[in-house]
Amino acid sequence: MAEINEKQVFEAFGLGAQAQDPAAPAADPSKAEGAQAQEIADPAEEGVQTVEGAQTEPTADAGTPEDPENDAATGTQTDKQPLTPEQRRENAARRREQERARQQAAIDQAVQAAVDQERTKHDTEMQAFFAAAGLKNTVTGEPITNMDQFNA
Repeated sequence: MAEINEKQVFEAFGLGAQAQDPAAPAADPSKAEGAQAQEIADPAEEGVQTVEGAQTEPTADAGTPEDPENDAATGTQTDKQPLTPEQRRENAARRREQERARQQAAIDQAVQAAVDQERTKHDTEMQAFFAAAGLKNTVTGEPITNMDQFNA
């Protein structure tokens, strides 16, 4: 099987031979005029400060990973212990139940609003019906405006 190189890939996609040439090595910073050379430092050990020309010793404010009172990475105190899988399951179940309760409350509120709107619409239609019918109470002579008066 033939080996595919970058040039062939560019040609296959119709991009021509646009492969980038490797970058020229940077000029030696020590030879640049007016520029200070910067040396690449080795990574320091955790909790140890390194200063050029100084001895390495642990810093006073760095905590150990086992120290729950001081988190050296963030500089904040932590009181929280990691949750067990059972506690996480309980918390997730509680959050799901709270979400279901919120959704049910929103549904109940929407249903109640729709029922109230329909009830108002029905009452208005019934009043219009009785007004158009011109029905009157035979005993008192008052006009009938709702079903309760009609049934009485």
